[in-house]
Amino acid sequence: MTLTELRYLIALSETGHFRKAADQCHVSQPT
Repeated sequence: MTLTELRYLIALSETGHFRKAADQCHVSQPT
């Protein structure tokens, strides 16, 4: 696991929502 992936995981746990976590990390959600 990379540091970036860890940040995404933390954002997801904080927001509880993939879309909000993606917005918080400034990435687009994969389709």
